[in-house]
Amino acid sequence: MTEISATGTDAEVTATEEKIFIKRKGLFGIASSLSGNGDEAIPMNKVGKVVLQNANALVKGSFQIGVFDKDGTAVAADNVVGWTASVLAGNLKHSVIFGKSAQADFEALRDFINEQVERIANLPKAESGPVLGKADELKKLAQLKADGILTEAEFESEKKKLLS
Repeated sequence: MTEISATGTDAEVTATEEKIFIKRKGLFGIASSLSGNGDEAIPMNKVGKVVLQNANALVKGSFQIGVFDKDGTAVAADNVVGWTASVLAGNLKHSVIFGKSAQADFEALRDFINEQVERIANLPKAESGPVLGKADELKKLAQLKADGILTEAEFESEKKKLLS
């Protein structure tokens, strides 16, 4: 499994084909953790876009992972202006600050993550989510019936489709 990492001022980011891990470190990392932005593990299929603001001799760079919540709504800024505003407001969720010396590492990380996001987006729908076995599907149907969401007839019909 391919793994790529970059280390910023407040965190280390490691990405694989399936997940992105943000591990907070140092004084800035502690401050981020205290404000509710601690260590994170983000599934790659929840990533929408990576925004990278370049570092220079005077200004730290910034790296933000735009993610989607469970209903598909973007929950992070998707452009540099929006990202900068969120950082200035103290919202560092899914974000890392880095110095000029780490610029190339974060560019490589951004490119790798964007490749994985595109790869996942191009998977057939059946492959992009977790694959449930027939037994798991039957359990889900039984729970829906027990909760009163499915009638007996609906349950039997869905069960028949699943087992055929």
